[in-house]
Amino acid sequence: MPGTLLDELSRLHPSECILSDKLYNDTELLKILKGVQGLNIFPFSEFTSFANDAKRSLSKHFDVKTLKGLGVSEQDLALESAAALLGYLKETQKGNVSHIKKLSLLGKNDGLVLDRSTIINLELFSTIREHDTRGSLLSVMDQTLTAMGGRLLKQWMKKPLVQKEAIELRLDAVETFSKNPEFREIIREHLRQIPDIERLLSRLCVNLGNARDLVNLKLALQTISRTKKLILDLTQHSQEKNKRQTELLLQQVHNISEQLLTVIEQIETVIVAEPPITIREGRMIREGVNLELDKLRHRIEKSKDWLKELERSEKERTGITSLKVRFNKVFGFYIEISKSYLHLAPEDYMRKQTLVNGERFITKELKEHEEIILTAEERINELEYKIFSETLSTSLESTEIIQNTAESVAIIDCLSSFSFLSEKERFTRPKLLYSGEIRIKQGRHPVVEKLVESAFVPNDVTLDNINQALLLITGPNMTGKSVFIRQVALIVLMAQMGCFVPAQSAHISL
Repeated sequence: MPGTLLDELSRLHPSECILSDKLYNDTELLKILKGVQGLNIFPFSEFTSFANDAKRSLSKHFDVKTLKGLGVSEQDLALESAAALLGYLKETQKGNVSHIKKLSLLGKNDGLVLDRSTIINLELFSTIREHDTRGSLLSVMDQTLTAMGGRLLKQWMKKPLVQKEAIELRLDAVETFSKNPEFREIIREHLRQIPDIERLLSRLCVNLGNARDLVNLKLALQTISRTKKLILDLTQHSQEKNKRQTELLLQQVHNISEQLLTVIEQIETVIVAEPPITIREGRMIREGVNLELDKLRHRIEKSKDWLKELERSEKERTGITSLKVRFNKVFGFYIEISKSYLHLAPEDYMRKQTLVNGERFITKELKEHEEIILTAEERINELEYKIFSETLSTSLESTEIIQNTAESVAIIDCLSSFSFLSEKERFTRPKLLYSGEIRIKQGRHPVVEKLVESAFVPNDVTLDNINQALLLITGPNMTGKSVFIRQVALIVLMAQMGCFVPAQSAHISL
């Protein structure tokens, strides 16, 4: 049990672990969990109550009558855990978590199972001694340009594929990019401009976002729409030679729905190009969106002219050339006169504030105007917030479509990064077998060859399950025995991720 748990935690590498009160008081379990680097452990007192009501609460959250469509209807422990986690998120985020649209059941049959020892010793995510990402396989392979792509790459590395057809689809897509480097680089330049859509969406869904987040979402979706067109051009160009090679890329294009254009148009029509960070002080909504809003703005604009005219007429009436009519959020509107001119202040000026170098005054007329302006501004802020909230709500109706789009962007990012890496490091496409053989010619360790100062010496390996199932490697210390062993493992792992490999040629059995 402890070994299995540690293996799973090493694969998933979670940052948080939520426990019921009963489990949190299990000293043996806590000891195991506290030994996992980077894992934060929290007790959740409501865990059991949410778990006991799992089927009803999950059905309500996902708006379904039965959980069969989610693929977890018979998995009681999975349902209880999912319900407790949703409850924990709702409590900690102080609101709904409507952006969570699906459940995924992690199984042992849908990927290559890597145990904790393998992950550590192959230094997939960090080095053994320094626990540093530099020197890991991830540090070499991560050429992704989006946050979504970076996260997906880690998932692919944790769970390489085991189905030949699925691996070949990825390899086909990588080859398509490699045969069309000019398309690939333009697409990668577009990817570079796409922010973290998943993070943006999460902020907006839990009411932590602002108008600037909405504009960034719009800009991201516009870039994705342009990227979609480029991918379509690429697939049409490539299909003339081999239609099958573009299958996975076309799947991602079809996942990028035309409904995104509606979301883009909604935000573009309502929100100004450069809104402020705050959502309670106006200046977010475009002119022409709301008639009352436009009238109130016009009233305030006219008030600026009125203040200029008041300042001119008061200077003329009092003879005080340095007189100023000003406004600030603390004291409102006022007339400011320096000390040397205080003796010229008219009797109808009411003292408001004393300064080191002068006095501030108010008049009955100015007080009435202040009331009109502040009332208008308050109403403007109310209207703008209401319009922003409506626009946000309408945009979030497409949350699932945007999430699917982000997933497709991540896949395109990973595949194009594999192509970029393969061209840069002279990787080759592996040939996948079921025969039980491994034949690698001029293989190289993808990480060590980047770290050594001298040229890395490539080497061959031939294994099969009939004549040569075992290689006995001998030699003095520090001569590269473990590098050679790890190199073969990493080449197999990279191949099953769907990436080209560091070798002149590689025939690899799954």
